[in-house]
Amino acid sequence: GGLDKVLHVWDVRMMREWSNGNFCNPAQWMHRISIDNQAVLKVAIGPTPATAAVSTLQGLYMVNLTSSAFVPATRVQDERLGDSRQAGRYYDLKWSGGRDTLFAAGDDQRVDAYITIPPSG
Repeated sequence: GGLDKVLHVWDVRMMREWSNGNFCNPAQWMHRISIDNQAVLKVAIGPTPATAAVSTLQGLYMVNLTSSAFVPATRVQDERLGDSRQAGRYYDLKWSGGRDTLFAAGDDQRVDAYITIPPSG
């Protein structure tokens, strides 16, 4: 990910075969995912190897790296916090030890918690 507004996904196993002299079309081991036409700020693989949390300038998404499907992340609602705010941008993402909760550090200098709802497809 980066300022080119695209998440690049590649299978390093296929790259190894290609580098050993066997012809392998890069389209077989690499694909691009355009999420919301905004710069990609941070990517955190999980909760499974085929999914990732992706932060862009516009939002936070759960992405299926195999099918390229994505959905907005779902924030944990906690009435004790008394707010329903969501940071506009997240600059750091970390999974909990059980990989069922994503913690996102926002531009408002707070940390939000998100539950894991992977995209279908």
